[in-house]
Amino acid sequence: GKAIRPWIDIVEDVRTRVVWMTIIDAASDSEAVVATFAEATLGREMPDGTFVGGIAGIWKTDRGRDYIAKDTRDVAARLGGTQVVCESHAPYQKGPVESAIRILIRHIAIENPGRVRRTSFGQRLPWHEEDGPLLLFEEFCDRAFTKLDWYLTERIHQALGRTPLEEWKACTDPIY
Repeated sequence: GKAIRPWIDIVEDVRTRVVWMTIIDAASDSEAVVATFAEATLGREMPDGTFVGGIAGIWKTDRGRDYIAKDTRDVAARLGGTQVVCESHAPYQKGPVESAIRILIRHIAIENPGRVRRTSFGQRLPWHEEDGPLLLFEEFCDRAFTKLDWYLTERIHQALGRTPLEEWKACTDPIY
């Protein structure tokens, strides 16, 4: 089949770096963005039983057409939040989410040499001498969700000094 670049939508709590929800699809559209918002609001249970998610007061989004679509703005408003659209080419405004995506993809690539052709932003992986068979979309998704659990429960976040899940459990502030 044809190689596709998976589209990854993430909702992440800015304070604790806990990823509330991730949707991976072959392409992005405003329906996928709305679904990600809705799933994040419903939340999810972590492997240790901790519930993460809720209603965010501020939805910080990319400027992509799918994020600034009317139905995306409407769902943020119906959920009681305000959508803040980041400036173009301003990674400092959406850096934590971009960083989480880069970390996930890079670790999947490291553990599957030759099976992931490029990291984010189209950079060729320098340690690959030649490409092997690419991961199937379902394989990529399985590995991404496994890596996401690792990112939240085992990987020490440099700025936090602990895992995002430990920070979430220690945080006593309301969600927004």
